[in-house]
Amino acid sequence: MVKIGINGSGRIGSFLIHGLFPPFSEGLELVAINDPVGAEGIVRNLNSTLPRDIEMPPTIECKSEDEIEIDGREVRIYTEKERFRIDICKD
Repeated sequence: MVKIGINGSGRIGSFLIHGLFPPFSEGLELVAINDPVGAEGIVRNLNSTLPRDIEMPPTIECKSEDEIEIDGREVRIYTEKERFRIDICKD
């Protein structure tokens, strides 16, 4: 299993995040997202950028200020402006 962290959840980041869930994600696990908008902003952005023709859209919820849940999978949220300050080994 390859663990993935994404820096930013804008247009390109949200495209990648949506691509990391079934049926496209075999062998991949999204574990962290870094974006200064925070968990609520990321959830709002991901829900508004869902592909229109998707048969079963994922459930995306804000669990706390540093965690969201996408289809039952926990994803750690960072709001660090300097991405090199994130300890990627702990996720």
